Amino acid sequence: LARRTAARYELVVQSNSLWGAYASKYGSLWQWQWCDNIRAYMLWWAGTDLQPPSCSLPAGASSRVDGVLFFGDVPQGGSKSITFTVRNPTNKTVSVSASPRQFAVTRTLTLTRGLSLAPGAPYNRTYWVFTSSNLTFTWRFMDVVATIPYSRFDADNDYYMDVRVRVWIHIWKADTNGNGRPDPDEMMLVNYGYNWANWNLATMAAPTFKLGSYRGIVVSVDLVRGPDAPSYVPPVPVAVAVTYVDTAGDPWVSVSPSSATIPPGGSATFTLTVRPPANAVPTTYIGEVVILNNVTGFFMQVPYSFNVYAAVGTSFVNLTAGVNGRWPDARSIRGATSWAWRFESGDWRLFHIAPGASNGLAFEVQAGWRLPDTSLIGFAVGPDGQFAGAYFGQGASWFRFLGGGVFMWVNTGAGSMDNARRVVWFPSVDYREWLYPHAKPESGVFTVVVRTVLFDGSAGASEPISVQARLLTAAQKLPAQVIGGGTNYVKFSLPYIVRSLNAYAVRPWTPRLDFDQAYTPGSYYVSPSWVSGPYPAGTPFTFSVYVANYGAPGQKFDVSALFWADLPSLPVVFRSGNSYTRYTTSYLFEDWTRVVR
Repeated sequence: LARRTAARYELVVQSNSLWGAYASKYGSLWQWQWCDNIRAYMLWWAGTDLQPPSCSLPAGASSRVDGVLFFGDVPQGGSKSITFTVRNPTNKTVSVSASPRQFAVTRTLTLTRGLSLAPGAPYNRTYWVFTSSNLTFTWRFMDVVATIPYSRFDADNDYYMDVRVRVWIHIWKADTNGNGRPDPDEMMLVNYGYNWANWNLATMAAPTFKLGSYRGIVVSVDLVRGPDAPSYVPPVPVAVAVTYVDTAGDPWVSVSPSSATIPPGGSATFTLTVRPPANAVPTTYIGEVVILNNVTGFFMQVPYSFNVYAAVGTSFVNLTAGVNGRWPDARSIRGATSWAWRFESGDWRLFHIAPGASNGLAFEVQAGWRLPDTSLIGFAVGPDGQFAGAYFGQGASWFRFLGGGVFMWVNTGAGSMDNARRVVWFPSVDYREWLYPHAKPESGVFTVVVRTVLFDGSAGASEPISVQARLLTAAQKLPAQVIGGGTNYVKFSLPYIVRSLNAYAVRPWTPRLDFDQAYTPGSYYVSPSWVSGPYPAGTPFTFSVYVANYGAPGQKFDVSALFWADLPSLPVVFRSGNSYTRYTTSYLFEDWTRVVR
């Protein structure tokens, strides 16, 4: 910019916060991916070993900088600070101010209308027009959600779509023909939601600015015929929720200093501190630092995020209770499914927990919903990024995927009740079978993932959910390491009636290319291998786990002790048509040890 006058000066924002946190959390799994998983699945089967020069995370990764701010894991009621640097690459002295901002809903407007389909009609459309007189002022964005009840989307519950909804946002430039209606040649498309679902979303950034002097913003909704629809479709209630989202000062995040003067070629470092309240919902939060410079008055928006986690003990902790008040709100869930997409469709919510005791055997997680046609499933991810168990009922709740984004309605019943509107699963604290080794005992932060697979939609764009977790402890667990061999014990009880327990020991097949794990001679078994009840809730169980390593000094392998529990009060129930089918009552609990010669 020497000897030039610039209309706009671009400052450079740099921070190590994302990569510093990523490197410390993902280092071990990075190594396993490159040293074992990728090598084993590439050309190993053909006798070719594509071994990289190094399997470790690159040395420079932990010090890498970029323009994203990430606090990492922050305990409820705790605090954490990160730094970022603003660099001035120009030849002008610049004064900057920094302000943390959160996203907040300023208004939600709900509109309703009924749409029918005449015989042979592929779709029917209705629309609303927003002008400067009825558009809520916002500089950020608005989202528009169109919803129809699931009971009309798939009326007979056969997982073939009857009708679906889609939504469009256009700018109506002008009423050129004077008919008072927005015609196709008078509009320009902004966005649309086209998923094969009973819920669709379209967003529009800076609607107030983009409306400008144009005639209006048009929100159109279609009711679309599906393959299972009757010839005539009677009126279907369509709900449209228009939500305006803007930014406001973030009371949980502060910056120091709040302003600085930066000479040409110089830089200034800012400290960003987050202090979530003790009753903050333990989820992932987002915001942005707005950096304003005095030369042009332009501003930069630098995103930040942080994960608040809760320590979970032996009593249930309601993860959806507490303070949130921000957008997006983790205490409710939306549709976002698509029967023409893939497994990943649906709305996802994250909750972060840490074991409140060192003798945790597993978490118990329950995720519940309110309306009869909604269905959720859940997952759990360990501190190292692996699933907290590789089996249904363990790292993931039981579910049935029908392909193409279609899931069967599922829930975990309660005794004789088939429709309990919840799922229950037991993520392992010390998971190992089908997975890679990790710290033992595991004390880091776990992530509970809850997502929609079906969405009722009769109450509009979102539905409150309830997610709670507790820690199931063991009176005794396997040691992290056994030298040579010997007998150790696993002692635990479960808070449910146990009809039977099937116990056995396995040698995990991962890492696949680890010679010791695959070939070191040894023996291992669990005794007793089977107990049959029923046993009352709280009954203590004791299992002996014998391991022996017959290899050379220094050789090692891992052994997992697996316990399949039949819990009759927690039946997994699928729905097809109007029938409920009880599928299983089996849940896995796991512990493991390393046997070193």
